[in-house]
Amino acid sequence: MFNLASGKIVLFFQDGNLQSGIITEVQNRHYKVLNQEAKNYILPPARFILVTEKVYEPASTKTLEAFEKQIRNKIEEEGENWLLQLQKTQDSFTFEEICSKFGFEGDIERFALFILLQQRKDLFKFKKDVFSFRNEEERLKYLQEEAETRKRNRYLKEVEKFLQTYQDLLPSLNILSPIKDDVSQGFGQDSKTQFLSELRELLRSNVPKDLAKLLRKYSDGLDMRTLIRNIRLLLSDISPDTDKIAADSGIPINFSSEILQEAQKLHERLKQEAENQNVTNLEAFTIDAIDSPDYDDAISLQKQEQGWSLGIHISDVGGQLPLNSSIFREACERVSSLYLPCETIPLLPPSFSSDVFSLKAGENRKVLSLYLFLDNQFKIQKEEFKSEYICVKQNLSYKDMDSYLSNNQHSSLFQLVRNINQGHKIFESNGKNRYEWNVVCKNGELMMECIDFYSPSRLLIEELMVLYNRFLAEYASASGLPCIYRNIAQYEEEEDNSHNYCQAFLSTKAAFHPGIGSKAYLHCSSPIRRVTDIINQAQFEALLNQNRSPFSEEELIKLIPAIEERVSYLHSVAARSQHYWFLRFLQKKYLQRTLDAILIRSITDGYIIELTDWDKHIFLKSNEILPLHHSVKLILTEVNPDEDWVKGEIIV
Repeated sequence: MFNLASGKIVLFFQDGNLQSGIITEVQNRHYKVLNQEAKNYILPPARFILVTEKVYEPASTKTLEAFEKQIRNKIEEEGENWLLQLQKTQDSFTFEEICSKFGFEGDIERFALFILLQQRKDLFKFKKDVFSFRNEEERLKYLQEEAETRKRNRYLKEVEKFLQTYQDLLPSLNILSPIKDDVSQGFGQDSKTQFLSELRELLRSNVPKDLAKLLRKYSDGLDMRTLIRNIRLLLSDISPDTDKIAADSGIPINFSSEILQEAQKLHERLKQEAENQNVTNLEAFTIDAIDSPDYDDAISLQKQEQGWSLGIHISDVGGQLPLNSSIFREACERVSSLYLPCETIPLLPPSFSSDVFSLKAGENRKVLSLYLFLDNQFKIQKEEFKSEYICVKQNLSYKDMDSYLSNNQHSSLFQLVRNINQGHKIFESNGKNRYEWNVVCKNGELMMECIDFYSPSRLLIEELMVLYNRFLAEYASASGLPCIYRNIAQYEEEEDNSHNYCQAFLSTKAAFHPGIGSKAYLHCSSPIRRVTDIINQAQFEALLNQNRSPFSEEELIKLIPAIEERVSYLHSVAARSQHYWFLRFLQKKYLQRTLDAILIRSITDGYIIELTDWDKHIFLKSNEILPLHHSVKLILTEVNPDEDWVKGEIIV
């Protein structure tokens, strides 16, 4: 136990750093300690590591400075000699043991030795009052950790400088108000990229803790989510009209100016290359949603002597996008495009997703094609993959194609669709409902839109994409090509065929896919929208060209966990956004109107109810006792999208 009094100099740790101070006052079993920067601490005796024997007066910063100067001089004069003597022993020791061995009794020598041992943590470990020598492996590891710590501290200081500069602006920002000035000039590009990445990570998982602590220091009463949203808005990581759920989810939204500039340069080069290519003579067309800007697949059907040639043409992103580019690294972070009611968050910069990689009518595009050679009954006889340039003739919507097929039931394309519909029946096998209602925003207006997954054109595209992915997977697997395959962990079918269960997962090992009935399966038909498709496409293109695969199996194995985690998270974000905007739709269109509903189950403070017109579930706040599983009428009186509840009158 130390003999403590005013005027004694002490060593203590503060925020992980060793500090010296002088006791100036005793306060209820605690001690007021003044450091050299004139900052005062109130500390209990247990915080003191070392205490002088002598009292130094006056108890001031000047006295402390003189004492510290003597220590620095002593370390400079004797430090190397002390270290040499310690290294001769290579034994563990306590501080008192080594002071006794060296014959140190004075304050200056004892303090100088302790500080020296703390300064040379590359040589010594200190645990439970015992010093011990590090071996070479431990020493190298410590030096690496120290370098990382210094780098981290420099980065946090840069962040703090930014927060200090804009401390007054951040609380007053409104996500609906655009920011015109460039406020990122004080940031190095690497630090800005890291800062934005960590802000998004904080929203997803509440780490890193040191950044969270720093943000709270400058929050000025804002909750963490609002503060981060305002910082991202300030740094153009999100926009004033960004989907609220997406903005708060911590996913990448906007592309940095550096990535956009890199994309523009590559866009110009690829466009010029495509314009100078000879294209395969095909009557190719795309079928997609009427407002889709990213056409990544096209089909063609040509009559031949012995039957038909069916072409499935996929935009060749993997063969054109440099895999060492920041654009590809950003795609690996995003993993997938995200389609929300009021906006699309693309996988690739818009100049790629909506232009140079999109199979737009009348423009040359590089594709990876699968040709299926069919007999006159549309049975597959053989297949062939080919890398080529094509020029799509038409960009059709599902509605356009459904209308054509309905009015031309004797056409070869209609016969192909009918043959497909009698084949795998993939929707029935995976249990997907035929119809799905979703809220969409068109021309600034919220409305409900119904998708018919069994429409002829959707069946056609879905089955052709499955065929493409299946044939490519089986070809790659037979060739021993490492890819990211999509496997099924479990598949159970009950006798009445009412319950199918499957757990999909990604793997570099191909396996039988029971839902499709193929030896292997993967995704490669949507490279504009999914990063796995880009990777698989790049791997397969290398195989076709007899080049070395850009990714080894070990590299793909390392990528898979992050991809699976992000895909799951994006599904959650999409569902939450759809639900939020559905409540906004109800708030705007259905207050004081009657809706058909069924009370599904009771929960705390209310009920989960189904709005049967759209097959949507919402939370009804109510203290009434209401009948479950009965059709009722609901008159909405209040809707709160932010807190996810509605109130209303139930008419039984």
